[in-house]
Amino acid sequence: MLIFNGLTVIQTYFAISGFLLAVQFADYADRSKSFTVKDFCGSVLYRYLRLIPLYSFMILLDATWLNRLQDGPVWKRVAETERTFCRNNWWANLAFVNNYSTVDEPCLQQSWYLATDFQLFVLGLLLLAFVWRFPKLLRPTLAIAVLLSYLSPGLVTYFYGFEGVVMIRPEALKYVMWYDQGYRQMYIPTHTNFGSYLAGLIAGLAYRQLKRSEASVRQRKLFQLAWYSALPLAIGLLLSAYVFYAYDFEKPAVWIALYAAFSKNLWGVIFGVLFVGLALGVGGFFQRVLNSAIFRPLGKVTYAVFLCHLFVIRATLGNIRQPIYVSDVRILVSTSSTLVLAYILGLLMCLGVEIPLSNLQKVLFAKKSEFVSYP
Repeated sequence: MLIFNGLTVIQTYFAISGFLLAVQFADYADRSKSFTVKDFCGSVLYRYLRLIPLYSFMILLDATWLNRLQDGPVWKRVAETERTFCRNNWWANLAFVNNYSTVDEPCLQQSWYLATDFQLFVLGLLLLAFVWRFPKLLRPTLAIAVLLSYLSPGLVTYFYGFEGVVMIRPEALKYVMWYDQGYRQMYIPTHTNFGSYLAGLIAGLAYRQLKRSEASVRQRKLFQLAWYSALPLAIGLLLSAYVFYAYDFEKPAVWIALYAAFSKNLWGVIFGVLFVGLALGVGGFFQRVLNSAIFRPLGKVTYAVFLCHLFVIRATLGNIRQPIYVSDVRILVSTSSTLVLAYILGLLMCLGVEIPLSNLQKVLFAKKSEFVSYP
């Protein structure tokens, strides 16, 4: 279940993005004492331009050179499909709407995350600007947002008759989830992923408040209990999906809709607690490991690796000419080699495309560069 229900783990990254946005917004608002419509538009434009150069390069690479790299009996299906989709649907990617549009003909299928995260960034920025402008409405606004974030996945699950989790079925994997309704309606849309992003926003605001008040969460036993219970609770949440694979329940059902709503959003809450604790010094050895300097260069190339890893998988596995015996060792070797090659290609893309254009952008947007949520 840790693998089959591993799709839930994507909520971690939405929570991280929301947390960083809240912290950076609060820092920027405190320094400038204002956040105008011009600031909002400039921040959205800055983020768009931050993402788009490397993204465009990867789309161009898939649309032109991918099909020339290999050959074989299955290569055309692997490469020609991607090339056709990228030539026809590149506009949806660059407009960051490919989580709603062209889902059945995706270019860079993993980039649905960028579309969802970008839309959540805009919504989160609007929400933060509103509660900053009207601080007395902070609690009712967040309460309404939390209610909507739970209602959305619950209602989608109930009215479509889905299971409590997005299930990975062999018939769906045949077309890499393109036509799976659970994937299209529940996994990738912005409105069903808002809860974890919102949990990150609230965690970021809570962190700022605790840091400003100089409160020591390390001396609060209740928070310590919640923090150390977070990871076991997350593992239990993943394992709880077993019941939907083992039994065929009658659908639609209210209890399944409630499970879907709470399980999808609870992940963001769990990691929101973890982020606040780590930022305020809780965690001991775990915190020291995460603060290790080795993660800084790796973090720099993460965006490039995210964009190119499917390119690497296609180029290394798409030229097979005989059946493959799948074993644990085979999976380990394939995963390790893909990881290494993806980081090598990602490093080259980062040095050749991302960093030069990012530095140019910082020069052009000198003031705006103080406030940006990185992918």
